[in-house]
Amino acid sequence: MELDVRCEADTAVFTLSGELDLATSDELHRAVRDALHAGSRSLVLDLSDIRFIDSSGISALLETRTAARDASATLQLGPLSARVSEVLRFTGVEHLFDPIDT
Repeated sequence: MELDVRCEADTAVFTLSGELDLATSDELHRAVRDALHAGSRSLVLDLSDIRFIDSSGISALLETRTAARDASATLQLGPLSARVSEVLRFTGVEHLFDPIDT
């Protein structure tokens, strides 16, 4: 997975590409933790270039949601690749995330 983080004011935008899975989810955890510790209060995950996501990737998204909530921050997903959207819908967790209209 490639991860780019752009911070503007109190918003951190994470652009992910490749695979979000067991081998890469820790990188997302670290980046989210660092952004929250730096004062970000709004997190945006751009998943439009994620071509594969497994249960570890879904867990990473759920843990990001929890970390944001615990830090009184917001989390939005979007845009989403077709694969991510399909997996979120299939696993029944799509409703837990605030989407961004693109």
